[in-house]
Amino acid sequence: MNLETISDEMGVLAGKAGELLAEEAGRWNEIRVEKKSGGDNPGTQVVTEVDRRLEEMLKEGLQSLELKGRVGWLGEESGDDGSRLKNEYFWCVDPLDGTQAFVEGLPGISISIALVTQGGRPVLGVVFDPIGGNLYQSYENGGCWKNGKKVRVQHEGQPIVPWDATWKRHPQGPLLRARLEEMGWSVRDVSGGAVMNVVSILEGVRGSYFKFPKKVLGGGSLWDFSATDCLMREAGGLVGDIEGEPLCLNPADTTFMNTSGVLYATDATLKRDVEALWCELGEISS
Repeated sequence: MNLETISDEMGVLAGKAGELLAEEAGRWNEIRVEKKSGGDNPGTQVVTEVDRRLEEMLKEGLQSLELKGRVGWLGEESGDDGSRLKNEYFWCVDPLDGTQAFVEGLPGISISIALVTQGGRPVLGVVFDPIGGNLYQSYENGGCWKNGKKVRVQHEGQPIVPWDATWKRHPQGPLLRARLEEMGWSVRDVSGGAVMNVVSILEGVRGSYFKFPKKVLGGGSLWDFSATDCLMREAGGLVGDIEGEPLCLNPADTTFMNTSGVLYATDATLKRDVEALWCELGEISS
């Protein structure tokens, strides 16, 4: 398998889908919004005709690549048909991450595509940012690239943390925010989805993005983290769950990540700081 070639083909496809998404973003106030099941996060319970059109486009394009017949499928809008558990690899696709931001005309939307092994390890990750027109690509042992230029995480400077809607509405969110600020972190309010929140710490800044474990369904889904797991690792950052284990991105019983949480960090010091906060605050969850 030539991962570099497949990554390039994925990038072309993501760019075409991104053009469609950029056009649709200009008429966000005309688009019909529907409800769907999606854990306890209101942002994951919205879907539009654009989400579905994009997924159909991406599915057709990805399944036409040279891996056809050997790859399962998991898309946010088409649901889990179990093929991810029966094939050597599967495509893991979020056709429109940040749908809530999209329908409100806010930034932070993206297209996310990953090729994941049956064992749950992303070997390819592509993210397209239609607002900035930026294409992020990565493949195993091949590095992380933005618009053809290699990207590495930053290890120096004041750490930042993207502060998303789940933390803003959580009863203990103010406590966690205060602790981070006491530690010298810059807490930055964001409006978009998990994908662009991770991308925001890929270059130029030192930072971390995390979701603590919780008992109810939620905490993001496999398609929220598969592509950025590959991007972050290939950029030199650290990715795992709150216990320090690699993310399990193909569990048999769920597509949600609430059981173990997720933790992205540009360096080991920040990773340890977040793990310590989890131990200190105990039952707090995003």
